[in-house]
Amino acid sequence: MVPLLFSVCARAQVVAAALASEAARGERAEPGLARLRSRMVAAERLHETLWHLLLDLPPLLGEAPQHEEFVAMRRRLARIAGRIGARARWWDDEEDGDRCWCDLADEAQEFLARAVYGMDCDVWLSLAEDDFMGWKDRGATPTAARLARLCATDLGDDETPALPAGAELLEAIAPALEASGEFARLPSWKGAPAETGAWARQTEDPRMRLVRGIGARMLARLIEMARLPRRLRDAGASFSPMSLRPGVGLAAVETARGTLVHAVTIEEGKLARLRIVAPTEWNFHPEGAFARGLVGVAARDEAQVARAAAMLAHALDPCVAVAIRVEHA
Repeated sequence: MVPLLFSVCARAQVVAAALASEAARGERAEPGLARLRSRMVAAERLHETLWHLLLDLPPLLGEAPQHEEFVAMRRRLARIAGRIGARARWWDDEEDGDRCWCDLADEAQEFLARAVYGMDCDVWLSLAEDDFMGWKDRGATPTAARLARLCATDLGDDETPALPAGAELLEAIAPALEASGEFARLPSWKGAPAETGAWARQTEDPRMRLVRGIGARMLARLIEMARLPRRLRDAGASFSPMSLRPGVGLAAVETARGTLVHAVTIEEGKLARLRIVAPTEWNFHPEGAFARGLVGVAARDEAQVARAAAMLAHALDPCVAVAIRVEHA
């Protein structure tokens, strides 16, 4: 039922719900299914990140969206997914399953080299700092030119802390999430809002100190996307579900937009409660990254305010549609 409820990051929602339910029952998925889930989420992150960078970002910068490039890769994803979906339990055949995913990884790597980085993903990831800055500043590809434009603004340059992931996060928020549904609406980390997403996951990458604001959010996505073909091939375990006690389980899944948490309570063999903390609740907290990132931004008129808000909202990438309304103090 889960993918019928969520049109955005539906695969991640399915995986989070399944992991939390298994943890509540004291179960663990077999290795083949665990690898399938990891690859499903990686493929979805690739799709969502490409949509963000090729379709949604260009119009905000006065450019045409790269529809043809996006549709070409989307068709490739769908074709491989069709081959995988045709097998009810394809993971019983490790060799055939791996071949399907490696084909997708090869196609993704070739596409990204041509349409995004202008070079192989692994080569781009290995660029020295000077070479990376040269790639950005000379606009070696349309993506590089857009990154340079975003880096030219200090929009979104705030002090919101990065949200940790996995077991560290679940252990810290589990008591509050179980105690009250209000936490899911206004989550906090150590008593304060935190930012989740690619930026939070990539804060230790040395290139991240070279850029700031919304440019840093885009760079973090580029770093993560360049590594996704490898994730599709290797499918290492990337989930840390937690059982609080029999009947209560939590799980965190890293989506393109940030950490997604599901908390499940099962009573007498039936789902009694499901609480979800989506990335949007962290990043668009009333005192979170979106609100803080707009403070102090130059605003000559309403149009400039609305554009700044739209740019920052895009950088933080909410799970729902956004409408901007400017109110005068």
